[in-house]
Amino acid sequence: MSSETDPAKELAEVCAKLSGASKHKGDEHLAKKFGVPAWSSEFYLILFSIVDRANFLADLIDTMNVEQEIKTDARKHIDQLKAAFSRDCLIGTWEQLGHKYLGSNNTQPIKMLSPVVKKVVSYPKLDDQAIAELVEQIDGLLTWLRDAQLKENDFIRQAIIDGLTALRFRLEKIGWLGWGYTIDSLQKLVGAYLALERNLPQDGADPVAQALLLKLGLLAKNIYSKARAVKEGVEMGQFALAVYGAYSLVKENGLAGLLEAPN
Repeated sequence: MSSETDPAKELAEVCAKLSGASKHKGDEHLAKKFGVPAWSSEFYLILFSIVDRANFLADLIDTMNVEQEIKTDARKHIDQLKAAFSRDCLIGTWEQLGHKYLGSNNTQPIKMLSPVVKKVVSYPKLDDQAIAELVEQIDGLLTWLRDAQLKENDFIRQAIIDGLTALRFRLEKIGWLGWGYTIDSLQKLVGAYLALERNLPQDGADPVAQALLLKLGLLAKNIYSKARAVKEGVEMGQFALAVYGAYSLVKENGLAGLLEAPN
């Protein structure tokens, strides 16, 4: 099942999960929580994602029709949350520095803004089972792709492999990364899909490429259908537009048909 979330609720929950006291240095504590090596590219990606989402929320609240006092207080709490990911907190003992910034005194006020923020921006939240099913499907497609050889445009095959690998990581880490980075991976995959379709021989001379188009389309449909399981609050038209970019362009090819087909 999917549920609904929003930038305020998501940021508050992420920070709360990281707030536990630890005698380790901040970078070690966070790396263990993220499940990646400290200072790796994945570590930086997750760290920057959290800060980016905090900045996005602050800017979003500034545009909302709420009292200025609420906007000012919200930005103060968000700045405190961001401070937990500063250099000093990463190299210092976590329970003495970073842990203090992520306490309920900062996360609760942000979470309480969720009902207001949700009216402006909301999106689906996949549960562990849905994510595991998508990761399994991606693994199967990656295995097939690594053995496949397209007659033409094999560079597209590599681009799709790279995109699927990134999407797999971002789905597994979506609790930390949020939908933004995951949607970015989906957009790149759709771009590769369109490039492959435009260059596909019309005489059926490349059955491997045709099979790849079908498999990619089914993956896109599966992701979309799981997100669409949210019955209330999430505007799936906006979600589809974010994932698939210029929908008018996509609608001219078979991918739109797959998305619109019943499950």
